[in-house]
Amino acid sequence: MAILKQTGGGQIRAYDIDNVCPEGNYSARCIDLMESMGVEEEEYGKPGSFVTKDKCRFLFAVKAEDGTVHMVQSREFNISGSPKSNIVGFIRGWLGKTPPPAFDTLNLVNEVAQISISQRTSPKGTVYAAVETIAPLMDASKAPAIGEIEVPGGARAEVQVETTVTADSSSEAGKAADPF
Repeated sequence: MAILKQTGGGQIRAYDIDNVCPEGNYSARCIDLMESMGVEEEEYGKPGSFVTKDKCRFLFAVKAEDGTVHMVQSREFNISGSPKSNIVGFIRGWLGKTPPPAFDTLNLVNEVAQISISQRTSPKGTVYAAVETIAPLMDASKAPAIGEIEVPGGARAEVQVETTVTADSSSEAGKAADPF
């Protein structure tokens, strides 16, 4: 019996984002990391031959000029420590330096970045926001606060982020100050 396999990675491994981020440059915070282990896909240049790969994508929160918080996800990366891999290049742009060997991408959740967003249209006609470039953010206070955003479908990253609010950091006792 023949087993039919989908090419191109099969199921959709992405966040369900309902508001498309406008194009522009933003201060951003990484709020989640989606890892998909053991993804079977067609081997490049070898039709009919399949390989198993581990993949990931990052979810960022940005705040538009009108105060609206948007989410935008990176493209899907193969998890690879090769200096020539796309994920190492992405992290190099983000941190301003090459990540060390055995770098854990989970350490990037809650980190800030300066990202450039463009809008693209999928072959099915869906408009989505795409991270075009990423760079270190010099002023972390301009990025959205981690506790302000809810990850669509729940966080996938196994990271505990502790936030504290003091009387000095709030406009009124018991209410958190605007992180922007």
